[in-house]
Parts: sequence; structure tokens; C-alpha cells
Amino acid sequence: MLYDSTSSSTEITSSAADGGADSQASRIVISLGPTCDNATSRPPIFSASATFGEYLDCASMSYRLSHLARAQSYADANRIALHREDPFGHGMDGTIWRTARHSVIKVFEHQRNYRDELKSYQRLAAAGVDSLLGFAVPELIGFHARLGVLEISIVAPPFLLDFGKVYFDAPPPYWNDAEVMSHWHAEGQEAFGPRWPKVLAVIAALERYGIWYVDPKPGNIMFGE
Repeated sequence: MLYDSTSSSTEITSSAADGGADSQASRIVISLGPTCDNATSRPPIFSASATFGEYLDCASMSYRLSHLARAQSYADANRIALHREDPFGHGMDGTIWRTARHSVIKVFEHQRNYRDELKSYQRLAAAGVDSLLGFAVPELIGFHARLGVLEISIVAPPFLLDFGKVYFDAPPPYWNDAEVMSHWHAEGQEAFGPRWPKVLAVIAALERYGIWYVDPKPGNIMFGE
């Protein structure tokens, strides 16, 4: 399910230590304001003469604006300075902005990715895990369920992050499919080269905490030089 950024205002709360996914430690009502998504029924540049490329450009802008509005709302509610100018990272799952307190705010496009990443960080924190096999794991600083936002610490390589596509307490159904797993291993070996066995060891270490990490990427399991 996608997050809906079309409502005119929302109540903001956050704290990694709060009791629950959306507890009421603090309440500030902030207008998200119009975005390219909700200001019109279609992107403003779309017309009979617009190119498909122009339409995609606006769709990308709308995607970024809705994410930025949610990041800014979280930052304002928690009195954090947000580096708005350039996203720290972005992809199909969401967008990340740096803050002035050595953290990042990650805004998710899909609720399931938000829930899975939050649950992963909470589970690892409860077990006292801040690194696995020498790979640093970011600290969960704050979150807000209705905005689909996590705030986590910035870590330096080697690090392990991005838990939005994990499975909990049991492997995915295809984990015992020889053909699927052969393809998975081939992709991993192509992406990581001779470091693939170390990546597999990190993935196995996560499984001890009931987390099956199925989508390893060099940007998410990053080695130090």
C-alpha cells in the first residue's frame, strides 16, 4: 500500500523509545501543503503536446515533493534542521535526507517497507546489536507511522542497512527452490565478486535474529576500503 500525502494536515510524533509504532509523546499539527500529486488531478505540464519524458519528469518531481513534505513535517515537529537541497539517497522505495544532528530521515513510499525496516531496527536494538561481523548497523533514533518516516544514525563503511525487503522468523517460500537460489547466488557473485562469501556470512548472522535479508546490494552491505 502506498502512503497517502494528500491530507491537509497531520499529527506528528516520534521517538525510538516510545511505546508503539505511533505513540503520542508529542503532538504538533503541521500542514503538509499542496504537492504536484495533490494540487491537480494530473501533472501540471501534462497536455496533448507534452512528451512522455516531460510527464515522467513531473511524476518524479511529484514523488520527491511528497516525500520532502513528509520529511520536513517530521523534522519540524522534532525541531531538527533538515538539509533539503539534495537528497542523501533515493530510489523506488523512498528518499533520504540528512539532518543537522548526524542522522538521516528516510521517507518510505510503501507501508510494508516502512514496517519491515522499523521492525528490523527494533529487533536488533532489543538484542543489543549495533554491528554484525564488523558491519555497523544504524541506530534507530525516531519514527512516525502515519508519515512513513524513520530517523536513523549515519554510519561509515563497513555497514549494513536497508531492511525494507526482509522476511521475519522464516525464510521466503522460494528459499528452497534450487533454480531461484542459483540465480540469486549468481547475481550476488556478480555484484560482490570475491566478497560474496562474506556477504552470505552477514546474511546468516541476521537469520540468528529471525531476519531473512533477501535483497543484498553493494550500496546496502558496503565494505570498507
